[in-house]
Amino acid sequence: DEHRVALPIFSPMGRRRGWVLRSYDAFARRKALTRMDVEEPHLSFYRPNNSPQVVIVEDIPSAVRAAKYVDSVALCGSGCGPDYAMEIAAHFHNVVWALDADATAHSIRMMRKHALLFESSRVLVLERDMKDESEERLCEILEEIR
Repeated sequence: DEHRVALPIFSPMGRRRGWVLRSYDAFARRKALTRMDVEEPHLSFYRPNNSPQVVIVEDIPSAVRAAKYVDSVALCGSGCGPDYAMEIAAHFHNVVWALDADATAHSIRMMRKHALLFESSRVLVLERDMKDESEERLCEILEEIR
């Protein structure tokens, strides 16, 4: 599809494990199509800071923007089952759930469900999706959790 951008999905060690084809066309039937090269969780890791803390977001554009300030993981969706949570816990001790602004209640449910896997787990309530924030506001938000 000519209206899609291919975004790689990265393993915790930085190896490409698949692709998300994301549409920016307002009339697209599906915003994102995921294709995995291996049978691994559809999580994409961005670890420029090598920190024990991570921000968990829904999509790759949000994770890439957050990674300028903190380590991040994109769920490539809004779900986080036990296999996803265990992979995150293998690499991070402290998590901040920061799903899109319309998914705060879902963030709280995931935090409660997986809290025992982490030393600390909390929810960041967003006014707008992280990918849509101004650079100045995004910096303010993420400075609070570092």
